[in-house]
Formats: sequence, C-alpha cells, structure tokens
Amino acid sequence: MTKDRTLSNLPNTLRDMASEDDAPSDGKQYARKNGAWTELAPVTGDPLPGYFAKPVRATPLLIKTGATSVKIPAGLVAAVGTAVVELEADLSLALDTDLVSGTAVAGADYFVYLKDDASAYLSASESETEGRLIGGFHYGLTGHAEAATGNKTEADMVKLRGINSHSFWDLAWRANKQTNRGLTYCEVAGWVDIYLADELYAVRGYSAPGGWIAAGAQSNGRKFPVIPEAYGGDGSANYGKLTPFVAWDMLNSAGMDSISYQQFSHAMYGVQEGLAASGLESTIGRIEHYPQLTSRFGIEQATGTQWIWGADKGASSSGTWNSHADGRGQVYSGVVVVLLGASRDLAAGRPGSRASYWNYGLSNSGWNVGVRGRRDHLILD
Repeated sequence: MTKDRTLSNLPNTLRDMASEDDAPSDGKQYARKNGAWTELAPVTGDPLPGYFAKPVRATPLLIKTGATSVKIPAGLVAAVGTAVVELEADLSLALDTDLVSGTAVAGADYFVYLKDDASAYLSASESETEGRLIGGFHYGLTGHAEAATGNKTEADMVKLRGINSHSFWDLAWRANKQTNRGLTYCEVAGWVDIYLADELYAVRGYSAPGGWIAAGAQSNGRKFPVIPEAYGGDGSANYGKLTPFVAWDMLNSAGMDSISYQQFSHAMYGVQEGLAASGLESTIGRIEHYPQLTSRFGIEQATGTQWIWGADKGASSSGTWNSHADGRGQVYSGVVVVLLGASRDLAAGRPGSRASYWNYGLSNSGWNVGVRGRRDHLILD
C-alpha cells in the first residue's frame, strides 16, 4: 500500500514522537523535545527524499524464489517521489513477466524499480524515469538445470542457476562504487568481478561476458586492453601490454581494487581444482562459461583460464633503479607482484583457487596474464 505524506504516518524510526496521553490533540504535528511538546512545521515537498528501510538490515533486500524470479519482502518502507511506500505483503517479480522491454539475456544485469503505487518492475536500464531504483541482480550464465561440479554443492547451485543470489544489491547493501553491474558478493573478499576483464573493461567500467580476455599479448584469442579516458585514452587506442601498472589503471578506472591472495582463495573456491581451461573452450580467448571453473559465488573462469595480477607484492634484498613505470617516475628495487589462479595452458594439478606465481615483476606482460577486480562492501550507518 502507499502511505500518505503526513509525518504521523511515517514509521516511528523517522521521528522523535511519543505516545503519552498529554500529547496535543489539535490536529497539528508535534514532537517531544527536552521533555516538552514542540509544534512541527508543516510538511512540504518530499519529506524524506532518500528514505529506505528494509525489514532486515544485515542482508540483501531481494530474495530469490526461482531461476528467473525474486521477491521484495513485506516490511520495506521507502520514499518514492512524494509518496512513502510501505509493503504490507511480499511483492513477486519475474524476468518472464515483469521486464519492461525485451527478454532476459544470460550474463546481464537487471534493475528493480519501486513505484509510488507499491508495485514494481524490472529493467535492463539503470536510468528509468518511472519509480525509484532500489536494487538489482545479475542473471548469470549458469544454466537453470546445471549440475554441481568441482567443490560446489547442490545448495550452491540453487543460488547460482539463472539469477545469481550472491549478486543481489540494494540501496543499503552494495559495493562501494558507482555501479553494481557485473559483481558478486563474496563475503570476506567483498564484491568481486564476475568476469575476467575484457579489452573494454576500463572504458565500460564493469565486467561483462562475450568479449575477449584482456592480456599483455594478442595471441590465444586475447586482446590488448583499451586505454580509458582517465589515462589519456580516446576509446580505441590500446596499451600494447598488460603490466601491473596497466592493471592498476584499468582497475582504478572501473572503481575497483586488486584482489589479495587470501581473498582470491576464498572467492574462487568451488572450482574443480587442478583443471585448466584448455579443452573446455568454445572459443579460445572469449569470456564464457565453464561449469567446472565457476566458483561457488558465480565467478566465471575463476581459475585455470588466465593468471590475474594480485594485490600481494614482494621485493628482493637488493635492487636498482628502473624505468618500468611508463615515464611516471622510476622504481628502486626488484618488485614482485603475485599472479593468481593460473592460465589455460598450465599443467594439470597446478591451476586452482590457491594457485599462485611469485616470479613476475613490474615490467612483465604476457598473453596469459590478465585482470580481475574486487571492491569493499559499502557499510551504511
């Protein structure tokens, strides 16, 4: 139902009003202040333009009910335009029936809009004008009937088939960045890119399937990453390599961070350990779905496909000045940056959620090294 905009009809958490019998009863609005009743000014405009209160604060608002359906639980209270909407019953939404245009496409993000009449709809756009954007999710590449593989359980698969429930986000449960597209929540690892970075990752600002894996050489189907505008790019010129410096440019432009070894081992768990992608690919170099190499959080090509530059670094005991930083100063020391996960060509037994390589430095770049980012969870007081 839709509540009216008078202050008396807003939830008690929004106002400091008491229920004592001595409250004035002249029809005006009052609040208790320093032990006395104080008349409030009349409400004009939108009283709480950003108000959003979930029934359970410590979990995502959305609840998965099927491979293509979710529900918004009863108890949500949110401002929508000049109305304050309170859901008195669960509100169900399905990609088959509530998507405003087109049909659902696997590997895409969808957004939930709440309207001032307490109805809702789904859209592939983040910029709809009707209603208020309150959350969204990723409709992943995991098939609706896909069986468990690797270290994933049936319970894991229920969360991953179709809509990825780990990707649920809302206004009070999201990544600390501008968009939640292409992300899945991995608990201690925060929000992690579902897909490896492709050649347009830094320009687009989020991970997506279907493109070519970004790498430091254009072989085995890989492509050089395109330079983002923030670092002088024109939308088409590429770096011609993928060193750690390039990886950091890409992640910075997408509002992401490097993932640590510890975070990686947690986020990528669920894959078939020891398995490389060679022999699984439909198209070599394409960002696509391999059931065995999907993590329990729905991260695609999580291991055994492309090494990624990690956050952990080391250094030798002796060093020298070098010019690896692309003209942006020199670096003294022999810095080592960890590689994580393993590439498609690695021998059986070596790839996996704890696979790492500690012998590449700031100048290294190769076809088998790429990028995947992560971001902190946004905590709202």
